[in-house]
Amino acid sequence: MSSLLPRIPLLGALAVGAVVLGTFACSANVGADPNAGAAAQRLTVVDVRVQEGESGPRVDASARFVAVKEPGAPGDALELLGLAYRTQPVGACTLGDPTATAPSAVRVDLRDLSPVTIELHGDEPSPSILRLEPKPFPDVAGLVSGVVFVAPSAQLVNPVRFATVHVGNGDVQNLELPDLPARLQLVDALPLGTGGYGVDANGIDLNVSAIAPTDRVAVDLVRDGVVRARCGVDALGHLHVDAATLGGAGDAVLVLRAQRHILRDQGALGSLDARLERALDVKIVVR
Repeated sequence: MSSLLPRIPLLGALAVGAVVLGTFACSANVGADPNAGAAAQRLTVVDVRVQEGESGPRVDASARFVAVKEPGAPGDALELLGLAYRTQPVGACTLGDPTATAPSAVRVDLRDLSPVTIELHGDEPSPSILRLEPKPFPDVAGLVSGVVFVAPSAQLVNPVRFATVHVGNGDVQNLELPDLPARLQLVDALPLGTGGYGVDANGIDLNVSAIAPTDRVAVDLVRDGVVRARCGVDALGHLHVDAATLGGAGDAVLVLRAQRHILRDQGALGSLDARLERALDVKIVVR
């Protein structure tokens, strides 16, 4: 039998979160950083992930202001920082996390542009305002120097639709988070009285309704707090998770993610690479 999850209140009380798309476009506009020398290229990377739960939305956010020294390129810098976008499977899953090696020649300075704050706008008349704190980047290769700006982990906020990042020498505005699919169907899943859904260890099929054509839907399979597989739906919103991916009997979580990637020129801040995501956790019991 089929079980339909109820319609998702995108700004309501269900879990909502955010992540990354596609492959970084190395052709994005870049400019010279007056504080880093004529050989530097500038890139601003913003990551906003919102997750709603029964107690309300929670947000994780970060910002990096990157100066890339020649002969490196922005794409090389993202590889080095562990921020490169990965393509995702279509209608299938890949076990584990993809890895890549950055070219050893690239050098990256993470500029300190304090103070940095983020405004989160939603249905409330006043935005939620978070101060992003500078944290030293843990470089072990001698190729990265500087800080990354991060918000308090999983900070409880008001419902979120837009984000604005305020920086000393320029603002990043109009970052609109994507909408989750209005409906998720777990084919042949059984609702459990304790919450969540029982699924067959031999595999399960998922169907999601359409979202904006500029966004994408990803699904992570999480067991014991670790991402076991990363998956992507096909053009019709279908995904098959096979027995090997499910990994046998036990508790797991399917994390449904709507992801948006924005690339644009950001004036004094160089090229903007923004990753915006909403996510919904669905508990399953594999048996």
